[in-house]
Formats: sequence, C-alpha cells, structure tokens
Amino acid sequence: MFSSIAIQRELPQEGDKIHDIEIESDNQRCARATIYLPEENKLKQQPALIFILHYAGQPTRFYGRPLLESMFLPVFRKYNAILVAPESINGQWHTEENESFVMTLIESIQEVYKINPAKIVIGGYSMGALGTFHFLNSYPDIFSAGIALAGFPSGEMNPTSPVHLLLSKNDEVFEYKCFIPKYDDAKDKGYKN
Repeated sequence: MFSSIAIQRELPQEGDKIHDIEIESDNQRCARATIYLPEENKLKQQPALIFILHYAGQPTRFYGRPLLESMFLPVFRKYNAILVAPESINGQWHTEENESFVMTLIESIQEVYKINPAKIVIGGYSMGALGTFHFLNSYPDIFSAGIALAGFPSGEMNPTSPVHLLLSKNDEVFEYKCFIPKYDDAKDKGYKN
C-alpha cells in the first residue's frame, strides 16, 4: 500500500509546470504520476483537481503524460486546476492496488494543496473511460464529475455525478451502437443527458 506521507514528500511545489514523480510503496513497489500545477497565485486559491486515467497498453514510464499534455492541459490550463495523470499498476484501473494508489494520491494532494473538495473530477480515455465510471460508481462522495473519452461503462451507468461523454460512431474498440441501449436505460432511470 502507498503511504500518504510518502506521497506528500514527492509532491512538487513549482507552479505553471508539469512534473513527473515517483512514489515507493510500503513493499518497495514504485508508482508514477505526472502532475501539472497552476501558477502559484492560483494554487493558493483552492484549486480544482482533475484526475486523468490513461488508455490500455503496457504502461511505460509516465504513460499518462501525453494524455495530460495533449488533451487535458490545453483545455484546463486557463482554469484554477491541478491535473494528475497516474500510471496504472499492471494495467487495469479497477484493481485494489490501483484504487489504493489513486485514492491515496487524492488524499495527499488534498492535504498539500488544499484543493476544493467540491471540485474533484475524474476523466479518462478508452480504458481510462471505463476506469472513470468505476471510480464514479465506487466513490460518489469524492468525485463531483466525470469526463469519459472514447469509452463507456462495461456495466450499468449509475453515477450520481454528471458525466461528459465523448464517443465516435467510427470507434473501432467501443461500438457506438452498443452504447445507445445503455444511454437509453440511464435516461429512463432519470439520469440527465
């Protein structure tokens, strides 16, 4: 398991910059994350926290960094937000080890940067979109919203927070036509579209 104190020691302080950090767990396991901090004056004003879950594949060092840099940072840089792209441990976001890492990372970031607890967002691309729904369903009191890109939940859509979905009819992994019944079912349950 990962210690909040060990993570806090590795968190960067320099604002308006992207940082790569490595954290060692209690059993000597190494985990990595890429973090963008806003300008120092914004960082002192209870920033939002946006977690970005990467796509499938064999993670290489700081595997989520390209997603943070190319898709999320251009949109969210102008806002008062900390962006965090953890690297999954052994590939899947729903495992106990990844849940522990992500949730301890959130706890540590809350402690160090005094983020706004009402503005914690989770998002992801492809497998990261599946992870987004997993975390929204598992921790409804933590996440205020979700952003799912090119992926949808494997089970029912039951999040209590709003989710922004970006899907394509040309997606070769997640067929758009398979999403329509899930969307209709959620809408019938009163889920806002």
